[in-house]
Amino acid sequence: MARLLQVNIRPGEFAQAGFLITPLLVLGNLDQFHVRLILMKTMPGGLIKNSKAVAYLRGNRNFKADLSLAYLEPYIVPKKS
Repeated sequence: MARLLQVNIRPGEFAQAGFLITPLLVLGNLDQFHVRLILMKTMPGGLIKNSKAVAYLRGNRNFKADLSLAYLEPYIVPKKS
């Protein structure tokens, strides 16, 4: 498990509230990243559940990550009377 914990404050030091250039504490899990995708109804083909996808870092095509579908969440649900 690749977990990230970075502490930039010492015990007893005053913790300023509000926006800081350097955060006081950084927490994260680097094992799994989540990407949100919104498909428009006008897009032909839409989404194929078992298809392969690749994400690239904007401005750096050398960094890529293979994507897999975790779940679908409907954007609009039918109204029930």
